[in-house]
Amino acid sequence: MTDTSTSRPGISGASPSGSALSDETDELIASNKVEGTAVYNQQGERIGTLHHFMVGKRSGQVAYAVMSFGGLFGLGEKQYPLPWNELTYDTSRGGYVIANPPQPVAGC
Repeated sequence: MTDTSTSRPGISGASPSGSALSDETDELIASNKVEGTAVYNQQGERIGTLHHFMVGKRSGQVAYAVMSFGGLFGLGEKQYPLPWNELTYDTSRGGYVIANPPQPVAGC
């Protein structure tokens, strides 16, 4: 991958103008755009929403996302961790798909 950043060396995926501050590039997405994104099972049923995700302090890699599900208007909502490497972004759905959702989520 070619580093297109001109203002901040080593930031791969920055926009051609050199700004790494945009919400999204071809390879990167801002955390605030990931939060609130729908999560689907393989059958296309919406099973929850990404609430936040956890990043390794030393590695800088996303370890897992916390999905919220159930409840009404935030009351009674439950949260469940999903391994980040098990989520795949589906552009046609505009959300993440998990092949094997955890059992407590699958039955909600």
